[in-house]
Amino acid sequence: MKDNLTFSFFIDWFNPFTNKTLGKTVLYSTIVMFCLNLLYNLQYQPENTYFAGITSPPYEPSVTTITALLDPIVEQLQHFYYGQVIHTYRHQAGIIKRVVLLPAIGDLLTICKALGFTGVTSHHFCSFYTLHKSDIENLDSGAWKLRKGTEVIAVVEQWCQALTKKKQEFIFKKHSICWSSLHQLLYCDLV
Repeated sequence: MKDNLTFSFFIDWFNPFTNKTLGKTVLYSTIVMFCLNLLYNLQYQPENTYFAGITSPPYEPSVTTITALLDPIVEQLQHFYYGQVIHTYRHQAGIIKRVVLLPAIGDLLTICKALGFTGVTSHHFCSFYTLHKSDIENLDSGAWKLRKGTEVIAVVEQWCQALTKKKQEFIFKKHSICWSSLHQLLYCDLV
């Protein structure tokens, strides 16, 4: 266990010109990863931050843009999940290190898009529970049905196997779930 590295995944978009640009908005999307094995006071230091990706402006990334950005990151994460031999001064023969990505961090709209869920304005407005828009006033949390990662993966597989965009849109509208590159990380339950 001590030879495993766990990273958090932060994604968000920002306007580099702040929000005072007289109605014009330019958005960049960034993906940054932080090693959670480090002491807390070291995790977010610039020298310990892994800048994984950025999208080009001027618009907020679409599901397609995010997927294109996430694909190479997920490919590397899958590669390192099975372990790589790292040679260091202390371990000249090499030591096997594994890398996993666990928590995803960001605002709700960004995380929903990156993980393949719809936003809060959709029919299924919650990515944790299978609540419908008609249930929005129901405050009895005991009556809420929790989403299960296995059910989400089954819907994603249906979405991927759909032969037309119209069928994909139907699945997305019905279940409020679509493909995300992060679904390839089978050790990670995106719910």
